[in-house]
Amino acid sequence: MDTVVMWNGKTFNVKCDPTLPVDAFLQKLQNLTGVPVLKQTLMMRRKQLKSGMSFPAGEVKEGYKFMLIGTAQIAPVWKDFKEEIVEEAPDEADEAATPADAMVGCKNYGNTCYLNSCLQTLRNIPDISKVIKEYKPDGKGDDLITAIAKFFNNPEQEYNRPTVVESLRIAHPDPYAAKDDQTGGYMQQDATECMATLFKHFSTAFGPKFTDLFNMRLKTIVSDPTGEKPPKVTYSEDNSIDCHIDENVSSIEMGMFKPSDIESTEGGKIAVYHQVQQLDSLPKFFTVHLLRFTYREDEKTTAKILRRVNHPFRLDILSFASDELRAQIAKARESDQTKGSGFYQLKAVLTHQGRSANSGHYITHVKVNDEWIRYNDEKVSVVTEEDIENLKGSGDWHCSFLLIYQQIE
Repeated sequence: MDTVVMWNGKTFNVKCDPTLPVDAFLQKLQNLTGVPVLKQTLMMRRKQLKSGMSFPAGEVKEGYKFMLIGTAQIAPVWKDFKEEIVEEAPDEADEAATPADAMVGCKNYGNTCYLNSCLQTLRNIPDISKVIKEYKPDGKGDDLITAIAKFFNNPEQEYNRPTVVESLRIAHPDPYAAKDDQTGGYMQQDATECMATLFKHFSTAFGPKFTDLFNMRLKTIVSDPTGEKPPKVTYSEDNSIDCHIDENVSSIEMGMFKPSDIESTEGGKIAVYHQVQQLDSLPKFFTVHLLRFTYREDEKTTAKILRRVNHPFRLDILSFASDELRAQIAKARESDQTKGSGFYQLKAVLTHQGRSANSGHYITHVKVNDEWIRYNDEKVSVVTEEDIENLKGSGDWHCSFLLIYQQIE
């Protein structure tokens, strides 16, 4: 039967007999692409195929689309290949197809899953990776960003990956070059702190080209409950919002922008003021940090909050908006405009499995076109929305700690 194979920006029509071993099909692809059989990974919608495996019964049908992962290492044998080759034009590309380079994993170089999860998240969100890929270092360029840009531009080149780890450890030996006293190996690190470190580098190197993607204006109102003093209003900027978790929080909407009371000793008297923070602008990407780790003073360790916290696939930020922003959102909704309507879609979910931020395992999940992709170091797989639902917490399975929402435009 006729099938379609997508590889390296090209689309090939290839005849496939699913009753034969997978190796017979992989040999055809080696002849066509130059990717050795043993180096090929053939992606199906819910399965990865490699040499020595069989096709799942009944799944491969006429017109089925495969995605081939692998780097050409030998010369293609064109004379033995008669199938038609179709160059994939941008306007004819299948928008629902997952790009081949999105299925490339990252090797773990000794407790580097915290870095891998951050890199794979940023690499597979086009608006972000586009900025980083275009980095042009001058004589005083940032070695870490240079290494990341090379990796983003050529993710399948193995030598590009350890360079990122090495550059991070050189730029920030404390904590990223720290070693375990018992094992002598590099220590696990907090992925949230790693993402913050990368953001600082990107913000310095790219300025508004990067910061405008994430930065949001925040309005803080501090009011006197007695009414004797007028409210004090201040403005600030940040690139993420904290979601505080306690026994009353069951969703990110309940944990974000929580009002608080603050004490002041102004004039020698203790006074309690009410503080409210509101969103005053709509960033391209709305990042939520779930505060799952707390420091236990009695044990001098961090403890993880495993409570289930729901995070929707579609987020409405209207209830967090300032009066000024609410008016803008209302205007957009009245005119049926998508952009500026205050709706966001879930784009990435970084998760952690374990009981401490400095141990356990980090992975990430990114929505690439219409598919959710799980990046677990070198293991890359397509997952379902139900799998994403299961990342909300409770038990010892992976649970979300960092969410990236993208504005619906």
